[in-house]
Amino acid sequence: MWHFDNQIKFTEKLFFSAFFVAYAFVLYGGFMPEEGWAYVSSSTIILGIVARMPQILQNFNAKSTGHLAFATFFLMFGGTIARTATVFFESKDVMLRAQMGMALLLNTILIVQFALYWNSTPTQPETKKPQEKKSVYDKVNAKPETKKKK
Repeated sequence: MWHFDNQIKFTEKLFFSAFFVAYAFVLYGGFMPEEGWAYVSSSTIILGIVARMPQILQNFNAKSTGHLAFATFFLMFGGTIARTATVFFESKDVMLRAQMGMALLLNTILIVQFALYWNSTPTQPETKKPQEKKSVYDKVNAKPETKKKK
């Protein structure tokens, strides 16, 4: 994916890759103390917020859900309800309940946005794609425009 995405700079790709390798090394290399696993599992709350909030804010600002697939979000919402119910009935772990509660809250907000903005069009103009630059080869081999005879 990064090969085709020119908007992400090489330094960002390098930083992300180095962080991911170091994180995996600490987690799976035996360096993580037993108490540290609670922090790792609770980090899903922050990751969930970081993953969902940009989409929620974009939908809110545009007053539209754009081209998002309702079926995908509805199925994800249904799965979150089932998982949250299972956790709340079967587990006494407060952190796990908080994780599932936050996931349910964020997914509920997205589903409510679908209901509110179902047939609306975005209030902000969509960003235009940058025009492709023509190479010298394209300019040289361009077909000349022909005038139509009356």
